[in-house]
Order: sequence, then C-alpha cells, then structure tokens
Amino acid sequence: MLFFILCTAFTCEDPQQDNGISKLCGHKNVRSEDAKARTTVEACEGEQFVDEFFGLTGKIQFNPELEAFVVITNAEGTFDCQIVGVLCGDYGDLVGQTLEYSGQFFEYHGAYAPPVGGQKIFVIKGFEYGDSN
Repeated sequence: MLFFILCTAFTCEDPQQDNGISKLCGHKNVRSEDAKARTTVEACEGEQFVDEFFGLTGKIQFNPELEAFVVITNAEGTFDCQIVGVLCGDYGDLVGQTLEYSGQFFEYHGAYAPPVGGQKIFVIKGFEYGDSN
C-alpha cells in the first residue's frame, strides 16, 4: 500500500509501459567550453550525444521561436515530462501527424527555453519515421 501511495505521489513509472525516453526527463546538459564560448547557436546544433531511441511516438509541429520543426513526445508513466525533439530539415508535409520514429538524441544548447514546465529540448539526428498505426 505504501508503494502505491509513493508511486502515485511521485509518478513512478511502470517499467513495462516505459519506452525508455523518461530518463531524458531528468537529464542535465553538459556543455563543452567551446559551446559555452559561442554567443549564437543554431537550433539544429547538438554536439553532446545523450542516447538513441527506437519506436517512439510523437507529433510533428513547427515551433516559430526555434524556427524549426519539432516532434513532441510524452514520456509514458508521467504527467509532467514532455520531450521536444528539434528536427533538422523540412518536415512541413508531416505537421499535425502523429507517427512512430527513431533517432539519436543530442543536447540542445540554444537560447530558447520551453514556456511550459516539464518540457525538455533535445536535437534529434538520424530521424527516421513510419506510420504510427
């Protein structure tokens, strides 16, 4: 009973439902000295590899502040963690679609800060997608 109460209060994740992306929710960026010295950073730059994921589900949107297409993924088993993956390239024909995707996640070092608490931003390289149905 105590476990249930603690999990409810602290959003414990059921490992059978976790797609692995929830570990990005607590990720702390580690910027190199070179990255810290730059005053401008393109949204698609990402030098510090974090992890690679397969079989994620997300929705494609255009973010005007980043001036880039992004894929929004909710971490399963949480209510307060949303991953925003910056995509490098033109994905205009996919805007509004929910799809299954894979890619390598890199730290985002740009100036944009998410307006919603619980959002974490990463750069996605090697983005591959298919139909989520």
